[in-house]
Amino acid sequence: MPVLCQNLDEGLTCCLRSAVVRIRLVYLSMVRVFGWLVLLARSDAAKDAEILVLRHEIAVLRSLAEAPGWRYDRPPRAGQDRSPAGAGA
Repeated sequence: MPVLCQNLDEGLTCCLRSAVVRIRLVYLSMVRVFGWLVLLARSDAAKDAEILVLRHEIAVLRSLAEAPGWRYDRPPRAGQDRSPAGAGA
C-alpha cells in the first residue's frame, strides 16, 4: 500500500491537496482540448480576422513602447502625468 504522507496528522491535508491538483490538471487539460476543437471548427475567414486583430494590437503596443518619454520598465512618479498633452495643463 503506497504511503501518501509520512505524518499521519497531515494525511488528510495531503490527500486533499493531491485531489485538488488532479482536478485542476483535468480541468486545464479539458479547457485546452475544447480550445483546440473550437479552432478546428472555425472558418478560415474567422482565423484570418483574429490574426489581423492580434497584429494590430502588437503594432499599437510597439508604437507605445517607441513613443518618446515612454518608460515601460518603471511606473511614472507621483504627480507626473503620462500624456504630453497633460503636461501643459
